[in-house]
Formats: sequence, structure tokens, C-alpha cells
Amino acid sequence: MTRTALGLALALGLLLGGCLQYEEELFVRRNGSGSLTIQFYDPLERLSPAEIAERVRKEQEGIEAQVEGRKAAMEASGITLKEASVAGRGRSVQYRFTLDFKDVNELPFLLRDTFLPFGKRFIRYDREQGTFSCRIEPMGSLTDETREEWRRANLMFRFSLRTDAPTSGRRGRRANRVLVRVLPMTEAWEQGVQIDLELRP
Repeated sequence: MTRTALGLALALGLLLGGCLQYEEELFVRRNGSGSLTIQFYDPLERLSPAEIAERVRKEQEGIEAQVEGRKAAMEASGITLKEASVAGRGRSVQYRFTLDFKDVNELPFLLRDTFLPFGKRFIRYDREQGTFSCRIEPMGSLTDETREEWRRANLMFRFSLRTDAPTSGRRGRRANRVLVRVLPMTEAWEQGVQIDLELRP
């Protein structure tokens, strides 16, 4: 695992010996505006309820500090943060982020080098051609032990892309203007994810 990826994982408490479930939903209108929701979980069976509560408190403080530091850049890019929360869910911690944007092409500049996993990505939406492409970069290399643990736990990465335009997907499952990619977390973490969609006028 690269130093950058390891630092990001540790900052989130997503230790390599732990578990991770990741879901992302991106909604893009034909004019390029839309919304993004990211939700992921860190099961913490090894911690007591009191320790989980303390983890939630510290994570929320850290996230609020990063959000405050990026407020000006977000406003300049036409991005509005609707939710940034950390909450205890039984023996796990749930992270949830929701934001609205005026131009989906601005998202990579906001997500890069943040507290979010899979933040490094390339997005290209061409309004005239009606094409959308998103390349989520790999997080790094896993140890053999971690890779096997994640496989046994059946940890998954889920990405869904919705649009208000008729669509023609080249990869993934298409239904009701929705393209969905579901793949093992090990694959997403080490190889990244490619999403392509054609928006027909």
C-alpha cells in the first residue's frame, strides 16, 4: 500500500485488518449539475461501546475541520455540502457525505486528498457529445493477508450513476437510467474503477 493510501486509511480508522463497505451514488443531470452521496462503514467489533463513541467524536471533529478548511474552494466550484456525518451503528461506525454541485467536472478537484476513500478520480462530462466518463484511481496495494481477509468477509464496492437522460451503458448493469457497478473491495482498492455512460438527447 502506498504511503498516501495508508495514511488516508489510518486517518479514517479503516485499518487493513478491519472491514470496509463502500457505497457511492452519483446523480448527473443533462446540464452537468447533480448530487453525490458517499456512505461507508467501519465495523469495530474489537472496540467497546464507549470506545466506539469516542471514535465517532474524534472522527466528526476531524471531518468538520477539513470541511471548514475547504469551504471557500467548495463555494468557488459551485459545490454545496449538505451532510457530513459520523454515527455509531451498533458495533460499527457509519460515515455519510452528501453534496450538490453545479458542474460534475469540478468534483475531482474537491475530492482529491480529502478524508474520503477513493477520492482520486478523473471525471469528464461532455454536454455536447452527451458522454460521461469517470476513472476512480486505485488506493494502493494490499498485503496478501488483508486481501484474503477482505475476500472472506465478502467486502464490496458499489457505485451507482443516475441521470435524467436516456442512457446507453458500455459497462455495468443498466436499468431505469441507472448504471450500477458492484465489485469486490479488493479489486476496487487495487485496480480502481472505470465508469462510462452515453447520455442520449
